[in-house]
Amino acid sequence: RPDVAGDIAVAARDPNDPSTWGKVGRNENCPCGSGKKYKHCHGRFA
Repeated sequence: RPDVAGDIAVAARDPNDPSTWGKVGRNENCPCGSGKKYKHCHGRFA
């Protein structure tokens, strides 16, 4: 049986839609996929 919950979790965090990211720590990698820390990428706009 495929991991349905895992598929939903991946779909819920769309890299192109910041409203789906939820809470992101400032020192974590940015969910947009840039490879930068969140505070140096999308976090500076928050």
